[in-house]
Amino acid sequence: MTCEACKSNCQRFGKHRNGLARFRCPICKKTYTEAHERTLGTLYTSQERANLALQLLLEGNSIRSTERITQLDRNTIMRILLLAGDRCQKLMYEKMRGLRLNYLQCVGLSAKRNSVAFALAIRRTLEISGYSLRWTNKQS
Repeated sequence: MTCEACKSNCQRFGKHRNGLARFRCPICKKTYTEAHERTLGTLYTSQERANLALQLLLEGNSIRSTERITQLDRNTIMRILLLAGDRCQKLMYEKMRGLRLNYLQCVGLSAKRNSVAFALAIRRTLEISGYSLRWTNKQS
């Protein structure tokens, strides 16, 4: 690392409380900390902990239980979830373009009032677009 003030080479000077290396200039005695790595956009969370949080959420764990297991704050978990959702949406928009569908099959929706209303809204949208809807309540 190079000192910003006097442009000389800095020497290692221990570690910061978060584990990053510290450096000190031998001439002006200023100290610097190694640059932080932001692996997930604006978050400093490691990729392994973020993956663990997403895996736990995908397995059906609640946000609070994921918080206890991963030792991450629930707001951080929500940000990771939103970031993953944005990336999935971007991937879907890039890869799923110009598909010709004869029918769309909805699997696993229960007969609750909200699910039925949602299914009817999908059916109306698809019928307007000229698609037919095949309904199945089995989960694979």
